[in-house]
Amino acid sequence: MRLALLLTCCLLTTLVVADVHWHFDDRDDVKSTNNLLAAQVENGFCMGQSTWDPYVYLSLPKEGLDVRELPYLTVRLYSSAAADVLDVYYKCADGRWGLGATHAIEPGWAVYRADMRKAEWHESGAPTEGRQWGGRTKRLATFRIDPGNQTDRLIVIDSVALTTEATGPLGVTRGPKGTLTNPSVQASRNTVAGDSVKVEYSCTVAPPEGINRGTVLFRLMKGSSTSRASLQTVDLAAGKISATHSFATSQYSYGGDFVATAGILELDGPPVPGAPVTVSNPRVGTVNSPPTRVEQFRGGPALFIQDQPVPLITYVHHGGRVGELHREMADTGIKIYTDWFGASVAGDLGHKEDGSYDYSHYDKYFETV
Repeated sequence: MRLALLLTCCLLTTLVVADVHWHFDDRDDVKSTNNLLAAQVENGFCMGQSTWDPYVYLSLPKEGLDVRELPYLTVRLYSSAAADVLDVYYKCADGRWGLGATHAIEPGWAVYRADMRKAEWHESGAPTEGRQWGGRTKRLATFRIDPGNQTDRLIVIDSVALTTEATGPLGVTRGPKGTLTNPSVQASRNTVAGDSVKVEYSCTVAPPEGINRGTVLFRLMKGSSTSRASLQTVDLAAGKISATHSFATSQYSYGGDFVATAGILELDGPPVPGAPVTVSNPRVGTVNSPPTRVEQFRGGPALFIQDQPVPLITYVHHGGRVGELHREMADTGIKIYTDWFGASVAGDLGHKEDGSYDYSHYDKYFETV
């Protein structure tokens, strides 16, 4: 999190007010992500595919963030489709919550600027003092960005800032769009679990005037869900774009059929057929789970694994950093996990429509853990 210091001097005192910026060039800029499939922070972006009600908690100092002199919000983000509204949601130092609406989400890249003192406060049941920027204390204990509720959208957040002065005209400024032609995607057709899937993308570009930097999105799709995703910055002035990316696969993956796709977020063009990819795992069906049972032990129920009692201490996970936090718990000796996604994050249990199910969310979670 970069702090740009604004110094204001007078005869008797010097007031230091720090604008606050989240640029996502550091994983620690994000505390957690929720309801974003294949969520990750890399190369200056926070990204993922939305399920219902996606949101991103941003990291704050331990003492919280005083926002009495930081009323202006600036967010630059990409959404693959329109959505209802860009909200901010926060918990104040006194434990009260605030939910403020700014502007409707536009498709494509856009910069959203709002004076949070004039936001529409709509948290159900919130007291009057909670319906204002920063609440009664003006100090935030948590702070999150909600980029619209709608599902099945690619969301990319490039930057977030809270500033003393507006960074530009308030409202929504949509990014210009260029065009591309002759797109092509190729990928490793057959891959063994544990190896990488190499994806190659090429096209000819006509960028909008004044825009020389583009963002190539690589995705490995399973059904309609994103299994892997990566963003790569390219020079649009070159005219001809050629980019590659290699997706790692888990040695614990059951495998299956995927489709590799790619495109440039700043450009419109003809749809490009995805490249089919089949991941196989020769270990499937050859490895047996250890025998487990629950029975009485020293006066109470105990879990036995391979006839040895194991302390039934579990790590409960909810939102963000899947794999990273599980690894931290495993390093302490806790290797039994439970998760909320079956009941709250994906309450449809994979159901898409009559007779149609997509379990790729679960597959991705389990192979990661």
